Parts: sequence; structure tokens; C-alpha cells
Amino acid sequence: MVTAIAISVLTKLAGFSAKRPKVMIGIVAVLILAGFGIHYKMLVGERDKLRVAQVGYELAVDTFRAREATLKEDLRISDEAAAIAVAERTEARRTLDVFMAGREDDPESMEWAQQAIPIGQLER
Repeated sequence: MVTAIAISVLTKLAGFSAKRPKVMIGIVAVLILAGFGIHYKMLVGERDKLRVAQVGYELAVDTFRAREATLKEDLRISDEAAAIAVAERTEARRTLDVFMAGREDDPESMEWAQQAIPIGQLER
């Protein structure tokens, strides 16, 4: 676009350039520099947009990594809690089995278990 404007200006000034070549060279130089300035401004704008997009992407990645770390920690804690619950349940089952085995072998406890507890007696 800048080039098209420069060409149209140059063709209109063609007669003027024959009379004063230094002025024509100055005008061409100004037009070229203006074209470069506009192009540079567009490049700077695109660069700034890319920087903003990059910062947004980095923020999203950091957020994702933080959530991933939190989820991994929650999963580790959940696995530990499940392992503890299984161990406690196994220990309770083992204790109950030992207690039941001990009662079966002990005639005194079998007699006690068969006795009726009077109503109103809270402890034995």
C-alpha cells in the first residue's frame, strides 16, 4: 500500500524531479523511511501480541502443572489412606480370629457365653 502511494506520488512529481533532483531524492527517502516506519510499527504490534499470547500460554501451563501436582499429591494421600485402612481392617480381622479361636478352645468362656444374662444387668 505504501509502495503504491509512493509510485503515484513519484509519477506526479516526475516533472518536478527534472527541475530539482535533490528535492526529489529527499521526497523518495522520506517515503521509503515512512514505509519502513509503518512496517516496523506493524512488526512491533505483532511482537507485542505474541508476547501477550506467550505469557498467557506460560500461565496456563503453570496452572496446569500446579493442578497436576495437587492431583498427584491427593492421589498419593488417598493411596496411603487406603493402605492404612486395609492394614487396620486386616489387623482387626486377625484379632477377631484370634479371639474367636481362643474362645472355642476355652471351656470356661464357652460356659459363660451360654449363660443367660438377667435383664437389667449391665456388666458382667
